[in-house]
Amino acid sequence: VHLRGYNGFDLCKRLRKKPDHRPIPVLFLTVLREDEGFLRLLEADGDAYLTKPFRTKALVDTVRRLIHFTS
Repeated sequence: VHLRGYNGFDLCKRLRKKPDHRPIPVLFLTVLREDEGFLRLLEADGDAYLTKPFRTKALVDTVRRLIHFTS
């Protein structure tokens, strides 16, 4: 979510405005509290998010779900 010079939520919103980029799944990895992160995820039209620290299995399962969902 916190990128150098960028905000991941704003970047996601910009990507979603471009038709060619809409199908690309967006996964947020964040230290934000779950309730705050989830609300911002919805506003940005992201697909999923995990809070840090996260388990590797949770990351792999989420990525697999996102790839399966978009294919």
